[in-house]
Order: sequence, then C-alpha cells, then structure tokens
Amino acid sequence: TTLETAQDAISFFNDHIFPLGPERITDHLGLCLDTCHESVSFGKLDSALRSLSQAKIPVHKIQLSSALEIEHPGDNPQALEQLQTFAEDRYLHQVVCLDEDGTPRVHRDLPQLLSSPDEFWLSRPAWRIHFHVPIDLDEIGFLKTTRGDILDTLNLLNEIPAPPLPHLEIETY
Repeated sequence: TTLETAQDAISFFNDHIFPLGPERITDHLGLCLDTCHESVSFGKLDSALRSLSQAKIPVHKIQLSSALEIEHPGDNPQALEQLQTFAEDRYLHQVVCLDEDGTPRVHRDLPQLLSSPDEFWLSRPAWRIHFHVPIDLDEIGFLKTTRGDILDTLNLLNEIPAPPLPHLEIETY
C-alpha cells in the first residue's frame, strides 16, 4: 500500500490499524510527514495535520523540506532552462500539476517530461517538482520553492497543545 496523502493514511489506519486496538498501537506507531511530498502534490499541510489529528493518527516526525516550483512553464523559458540543471538520473523527481478540475496529475520523472513536454503540461499554471532544496530559500534563480508550506506547518505546530510535539528533521540535498 502506498500512502501518498493524509487521506490515504487515514484510510489505511481506519481499515488496517485501528481494528487491532488503536489505544495500544498508536503509542508506538505513527506517521512521518514530509513537507516536500505534501507540497509537491499540492496538498495543504495545515489541512493534512488537522485531518490526521481529528482521525487520532499521531504524527511522530515531520521532515521539513522544500520542493521546486515553476510558474507558467509554457511562458517561462528561462525557468524551464534552469530546471534542466535539476534533471538528473540518480533519483526520480516526480512532477505534479493540477488538471482543470484541480486533480493532481503526476509525471513520473523530470528528465522525461523536459525532453518533450506536451501542450497540456506547458499550459498549466504551475508544476511542482520532487527535489529537496534548501529550506531557507523562497526562490532559486527563475524557480520558486515551497518554503511557505514549511512556515505554515511550523505556525500550525505553535497551536498544538504540548506534549507530544513531533520530532522535526530537516531533509535536503
């Protein structure tokens, strides 16, 4: 089973974990939420954390990481050219955009997309790319980052009554 979203995790816990006795299990079993992954899917981290909390699913660790974002790729040749520097084969770098109805559409890997982007992808308002970049940057040249989602997450954590707060880990490369 792949848990890509908070809703996926809630369904998994409801279907497979909670029937085993949640009061004992969730003391030891919880989630690691990666802010980059949630941002890439255009998810809202504050909504994800609130939904998980309401579902009584603990978040034991949050990996703070930013993704890349390119706005208006069809009208942004300089940003597309710069994005080529991130197209490497060591890891998969999924690219996500939103359909007209707001449904995320996923392309498996950045190098493949950049080699022949079709009109659909070029016409999207934004792409988000799974590439962990430094969390202190809002922009990298002509590209944006999802740093704002990290700040939203940290602000939401200030509202959570302690204890326990999740372990925070910075993840970048």
